[in-house]
Amino acid sequence: MHYTERADCPCTSIPHPPNPPLDDCADCLTGSQPTIDCISAPNPCGHAGTIVLIKSAVTAAFSVYDYDPIFSNVHFTGDTLYFKINSIGGDGMYRRIRYKLVDAARPGLSFIGEVKVCIKNLCAGILCTASTACDPCTGVCLPILPEASITNNPEITI
Repeated sequence: MHYTERADCPCTSIPHPPNPPLDDCADCLTGSQPTIDCISAPNPCGHAGTIVLIKSAVTAAFSVYDYDPIFSNVHFTGDTLYFKINSIGGDGMYRRIRYKLVDAARPGLSFIGEVKVCIKNLCAGILCTASTACDPCTGVCLPILPEASITNNPEITI
């Protein structure tokens, strides 16, 4: 989903990276809308990611518009989007970060684009033994710790 102020904009979306160059966008503003697949996405559990976005105007600036709560520390430095995935494990589904692009040289032109990021499920396809469980942050089978219980008597059972 994206938005431009002009309905007749000749470049309503840009592949990432653009090919051919963006020469026909003099009267509109647009930006790339990449999808980061599960192979390329950062791992869950606090790992960070970055992606450089492409825009149709040198004088335009990116800002964060909104994002799925699974992300934190979402911000731009220049054309680079930074984000962190907070989930404990993933579901292989895509979540979005939306950005706004505003061109200071052409007031009134703006664009809202999005970046889709796969939230990896590191345990997909991992078969653990009965005494182990897959750690969703590493994808490694780890021993299952026994449960401890405390009763009214002074004994502790494990």
